[in-house]
Amino acid sequence: MKCLKEAFAVLSVALLILLVPAGVYANPIPVPAVMMTEEYINAVIYPAGGEYWAYVYCRYLFGNVGYLKVIMKFPVPPDSRDISVSVDDIPVYWSWSGEKYQTEIGEYKMISCIIKNSHRKFEVEINYRHRLAAASGGHIFLYPLGTGRHGRIISKRLTAHISLAVAGSINSYVARLGNGIIDSGGPAGTLFTRSYNLKSGRFKPFKEDFIFAFKASIKQSSLHFSTDKRAYMEGEPVTFWLYNAGEESVTLRNSAPWTIASMENGTSIVYTPVAAQMLREVAPGETVSWTWNQRNNAGEQVKPGLYAVILEAGGQHLVAPFTIRKTAEFPGKLNVTVRLYPDKATVRLDALLKKRPEPAESLRNLMVRAVVLPRGEHLTGTFHIDGQVSPEDLEKLPLRSLSLHVDCGRRRGGGNITAKLNPSENLPVRSVNVSFSAMQLDATLVELNVSGTAAFSRVHLKEETARILEMYVAALSTPAGMEMARHKIEEITNGGIKLEYLTLSFSREKCMLNVSATLLMNMSALKPPHSMIPKFSESAYLQPGVTGLPLANLTRLKLDAEYNGETGVFSGDLTFEVEGNASAIIEEISDSIIEWLISESPAASTLSGWLRSFRVGIHGRFIFNLEIPANILQVSGISLRYRRDPSETPMKL
Repeated sequence: MKCLKEAFAVLSVALLILLVPAGVYANPIPVPAVMMTEEYINAVIYPAGGEYWAYVYCRYLFGNVGYLKVIMKFPVPPDSRDISVSVDDIPVYWSWSGEKYQTEIGEYKMISCIIKNSHRKFEVEINYRHRLAAASGGHIFLYPLGTGRHGRIISKRLTAHISLAVAGSINSYVARLGNGIIDSGGPAGTLFTRSYNLKSGRFKPFKEDFIFAFKASIKQSSLHFSTDKRAYMEGEPVTFWLYNAGEESVTLRNSAPWTIASMENGTSIVYTPVAAQMLREVAPGETVSWTWNQRNNAGEQVKPGLYAVILEAGGQHLVAPFTIRKTAEFPGKLNVTVRLYPDKATVRLDALLKKRPEPAESLRNLMVRAVVLPRGEHLTGTFHIDGQVSPEDLEKLPLRSLSLHVDCGRRRGGGNITAKLNPSENLPVRSVNVSFSAMQLDATLVELNVSGTAAFSRVHLKEETARILEMYVAALSTPAGMEMARHKIEEITNGGIKLEYLTLSFSREKCMLNVSATLLMNMSALKPPHSMIPKFSESAYLQPGVTGLPLANLTRLKLDAEYNGETGVFSGDLTFEVEGNASAIIEEISDSIIEWLISESPAASTLSGWLRSFRVGIHGRFIFNLEIPANILQVSGISLRYRRDPSETPMKL
């Protein structure tokens, strides 16, 4: 029996060695190879703005054989938007790899992400939407299934489950794998669904792409229908709206003529609202909105996945797809090193905290590095920031480049701002250059001199705009206009800023506006808007807990920042020096943060006993990294030490 067991083990190893080189290739492309037997591709294809779009939602089930890091590559259409990647319901950061994937309708671009410390079995989810390619009077949806040409996944056989839902009136369609026709048909209804289960050969890769080509007539519509977001967390209200951009009213058959449908593996209605059975008119320019609480007809929370709102309006079936993501408590890592001495104890803390994802689609990546050091009675700090605006938002920004430089000392300071813009009829400015200098006159008064130039585009500057500029310049150049401007500034700032001097000139020939002004600022009277800090905290999802700082003087401030509008990349450096009691400043911040930790923690009663026994001191370096949309907060190099002698504290280590 023992010999049989040994022979069977040798045979198993031999078979494994023979089978691994002949692994099945599929989509996406992992490096190194891992096992995948199932992939689920769901796509909602719908007309919008006179074109067809596809919202693609994919799930891939992997088996890991012990790799600690896997690089995953995935081809997507070049105009893809709202791309997101998650592993086991946790969003991961992705980037463009620079590689290309060739298809019969052109090149696709590759995105890449790194999966670390994955489980033995893990699931990758990828979402994106894109405009369909047009060809021969029809539309083509191509899913890059043939990635077996590029990488391998070890598996005996792979099954690709493809589910399509197409809105609109289809005249004809053909589904094929490469050149082989899978399915074809004639006219179809307003919401057409098809499902295909494609199996690879035994130990043979998918090397052809899946293509769904169809011809459909797109009815020109003045109705715009969409959800307020592309993805929602479990339990989050889903809001969607209908806007009538036409010149005629549109009639709705009742107060809520919509349904919610699950779009995975076909279409199934999960919720139909109770509506007042009366006609509803949507006037030109009017917007109507509704909200769904993610409950089905039985009142239960629906499962995460791909869904769509289907609305009947003006004789049309409008579709707005979206996804619901599972709410996951993100794991964290914490390394603590404790050193005990006769007269003190120190603790070194290295933490990796992963926070829940929040809407922050505008930024692809944001990194902040900070160094804060106490130097006797001075506290010095340096900050560096790097980030990138997403390609979608980059197209909306009129800014080509921005340069910002500020250097302020104890009593004097100055700087300049230079911006180049993409002029348009709404904003006909080509460039702006502003220089300023400040001088402190006494303990509260600061004199600020500002001069600036705005260059306008001859092509985009309208005659009416030029005439208005000339009128304003002429009015403000008179004593009465000067007095009006002085009064308005004092009114806005509650007397904190007084206008001492102002000159303006506008040249229609040079398309140039020049401004020069001298302002006298009473620093004790100036107060920041009350809504500034709460609004920032709400938008950035920050709750630092710092309630106030001890009295201190800012003796040095230097800022250098740049923005490149072609790439959407921005970076900057900030250096400051605060004169005061550095230890008191740090202790005030420490107490505020500890107060917040205690109040926010579910184990508040347990923490309150020993957290207060620590004093947080910043020794060495403090590094803060935040990656968006992965939302990873990493803090390292924070040193904690006892506030009192260890023999006096109740904490036991």
